[in-house]
Amino acid sequence: MIEVAEILAATNAALARNETNIDDQIKATLFDISARDDFLTREAIRNTVANEYIYSMPEDFKDMSIIKLDDREPLKRVTFETLQIYHANTSQIGEPEYYAIKNKYLWLDILPDDVYEMRMWYSIYHPEAIADGILFENEFREAIYEGVIARVCQKFEDWQGTQAHMALYEKHIEVRKQAMEKTLHFQKYNDL
Repeated sequence: MIEVAEILAATNAALARNETNIDDQIKATLFDISARDDFLTREAIRNTVANEYIYSMPEDFKDMSIIKLDDREPLKRVTFETLQIYHANTSQIGEPEYYAIKNKYLWLDILPDDVYEMRMWYSIYHPEAIADGILFENEFREAIYEGVIARVCQKFEDWQGTQAHMALYEKHIEVRKQAMEKTLHFQKYNDL
């Protein structure tokens, strides 16, 4: 687990400074990384309520990946506007098949006729509170260090340092993105 104290120590060592509080730079870096891709994901289960088609999402919610009702086929995502047009023309009750996301609310296409278990996979932004811990795994350590160092350089108007560390930050973020996109490749092995 990456600790705030470690980031502070790495920043001070890299810049030969004695900063005591770089929380704003850490928060900005963590938020920026989480905004770049679906690096932080969650899975949650929530039950539908009969005759209710609007559900709030968690505070740090970013985007929905998949929703399944009672472990069936995933619901299909449509635009919020499409769903509103559909709502204006129907009062159907049954098992939802479509959903939309708007303003941190999940909207189902029809009113559920029963209680369904919604299993949701979604991405989040890094929470504001860093005292509770940093959610990123160790693979993000160097990216976090470089992002924070760049922001501290920016705070003190060290534009050369900002540029150098921001370039390293971008490089580390790109490596993490590529690691997420890699698919598993299998090679058949024949024992002769």
